[in-house]
Amino acid sequence: RELDSFAFAASHDLKEPLRGIYNNAVILLEDYAIALDEEGLDSLQTILRLAQRMEMLVNTLLQFSQLGNVELHRRPTDLNELLHHTIEMLQA
Repeated sequence: RELDSFAFAASHDLKEPLRGIYNNAVILLEDYAIALDEEGLDSLQTILRLAQRMEMLVNTLLQFSQLGNVELHRRPTDLNELLHHTIEMLQA
């Protein structure tokens, strides 16, 4: 229970600044895209992508912490799809 409580609090505390970073980057793209050069646009796109990736990692950590509370359901997994997804994540 302590791990669940910690993971929930940590995920909430980490998600708030991530949302702020993401939302501010979106605002910059919407309001100042024409004033930025390609490097600036690429940097903002990178910020958006990395903020989304971090939120996914926080969500995964929260799900991982809850594994002890749920029954395990086995299912077939396409390892090629998993490999491609992992390579895509690591390219960031």
